[in-house]
Amino acid sequence: MMSRILVSLAAVALVVASPAIAIPKFRVPFSITSTQCGGGRCYPTAYFDTNRDAGWYRDWACKTKTYNQHDGTDLGIGGFANMDAGRNVLAAASGTVIAAHDGEFDRCTTGNCGTANYVKIRHSDGTVTVYWHLRKWSVRVSVGQSVACGATIGLVGSSGYSTGPHLHFGVHPFSGSNPPDDPYAATSTACGGTITYWTSQGAYGGLPGTTCGM
Repeated sequence: MMSRILVSLAAVALVVASPAIAIPKFRVPFSITSTQCGGGRCYPTAYFDTNRDAGWYRDWACKTKTYNQHDGTDLGIGGFANMDAGRNVLAAASGTVIAAHDGEFDRCTTGNCGTANYVKIRHSDGTVTVYWHLRKWSVRVSVGQSVACGATIGLVGSSGYSTGPHLHFGVHPFSGSNPPDDPYAATSTACGGTITYWTSQGAYGGLPGTTCGM
């Protein structure tokens, strides 16, 4: 995949030019406890589409748990009852909030409800993570705020272009202006790149690990 090759080259260049800057690794942006996402209560519903050709799609495991041109990882929570009970969204790594928006309708089921509630965080090397579809009035951070890895930044909702409660987690390597990339290392180079952005990406269909990285 060309974007992953370019990202890999950029990563090499960054390490050579600035060895003091660590490329961040991410934890799962959920709380894995008995009242939150432990015991399989939360799960991937759609991975990044690693085949960017129109009309074709595949995920990092050369399977089809994705859809055409999907540019992030969707993590489901099991429906509106769990949304109403509250499912925390956590910062995947430490960084600075560069965008936050709240106040939008959060019970979308049509996939076409306009603007979402969201947070964007810039990390140590410039990489930006995005947290989309948050619950109305749940955003707990503001622009310019420093957040620690694992800090609660909001709650899962169904705002914006959504068909049910879930978190859309996106990674823009090295800059928020760069195209999003798949956070998973592929099982085959035919289906994606060799870089994983997770501290532990876990098994297919499961959640990544909870350990914070750099």
